[in-house]
Amino acid sequence: MSSAPEIVTRPEQPYAAIRTQVTMADLGTLTHVGHPSELAAATKALLDWAAEQGLTWDVTPSESGERWGCRLETYLTDPSQEPDMSKWVTQLAFRLAD
Repeated sequence: MSSAPEIVTRPEQPYAAIRTQVTMADLGTLTHVGHPSELAAATKALLDWAAEQGLTWDVTPSESGERWGCRLETYLTDPSQEPDMSKWVTQLAFRLAD
């Protein structure tokens, strides 16, 4: 992986996906600014980005669905400080396969 992250943006989408390396984990991350109801579309954008890059996720099928090595949603906005949900910031971070 190169030292500089690759940032992918699309004019019709309010977020960018990048590949990030954290201690002992290689993650695909996306920062979304907007209402939490838009997170399904943001998740799809991150999954599509990885597919376009030829990357695979650390995920395996199981009897109850999918089992992810790591899949995080981090809510970075304090609702008591920003009540307008359309301005909330959420970071998605999904572990890539080794």
